[in-house]
Amino acid sequence: MNNIQRSTSHKIILVLNKEEVLLLAPLAQFLSRNANNIHAIYHTPFFPPQADKSDYIRTTLKISNKIYWLKYIIRLVRNKIFGSFIFPLRWRKKYSLNSLVDSYGIQFLELLDVNDGDFVQKIKNEKITTAFSLTSQLYRKEIINIPGFKIYNFHPSLLPNNKGRWPIFWGIVKGEEHGITCHEINEQIDAGEIVLQKNLGELAGNNIEQVMEVVMKEMPLVMSTVLNQILTDNLSKVISKHPSFYGKTPDQINIAKYWDKMKNI
Repeated sequence: MNNIQRSTSHKIILVLNKEEVLLLAPLAQFLSRNANNIHAIYHTPFFPPQADKSDYIRTTLKISNKIYWLKYIIRLVRNKIFGSFIFPLRWRKKYSLNSLVDSYGIQFLELLDVNDGDFVQKIKNEKITTAFSLTSQLYRKEIINIPGFKIYNFHPSLLPNNKGRWPIFWGIVKGEEHGITCHEINEQIDAGEIVLQKNLGELAGNNIEQVMEVVMKEMPLVMSTVLNQILTDNLSKVISKHPSFYGKTPDQINIAKYWDKMKNI
């Protein structure tokens, strides 16, 4: 897909978790096609500062593949070293989100809370029309309902199935296909109008980490397709055939089911 020239009727930003391992390659691929059409990129922590992270952290540790996280930490340390300023930019951009974004001359701005009043006002003042969201933070009505502004979330499941923070876990426990859904954000969690779905099938992987790697590999094309449709005013509604299910934080019974599946692979 070619890099379409910057649109005069659409002003687009990205809002993403500052995740320096899994997100780096997908963002590099997306920007290589679409940098001309991105006004700014905002990076967020996984949760806003005031959020209670304890349940999420405990559950993540219970379902984590320890070998995977060891490899993740090694990759993170490697990226920190090779992404440091002692190396030239052409080298750093392969290992650092800051350097990658800087290489395209795009603003890379810290955003601690997506509902921050100054951020909401900035969207209004700068007449931002669209945000692509790859953050785990939840948006409130003050930002969702800004006139002329739409937020599109990219969720790793085939919505409306497996809504919430644990879509891949529930997909594995229930033995279902995996996928990516782009939908407009509204005031209900993962319930906005769907504009694109990509079914990754069961071949996406046998555990959470494998599925997430496939999701990240496919994400740039999904994002590019949606962006192209927005820029050409050709965005359409998708009617999903999948059942509605909201995946609450896994309890011990379902965590045990997950690990039973892992033992039998």
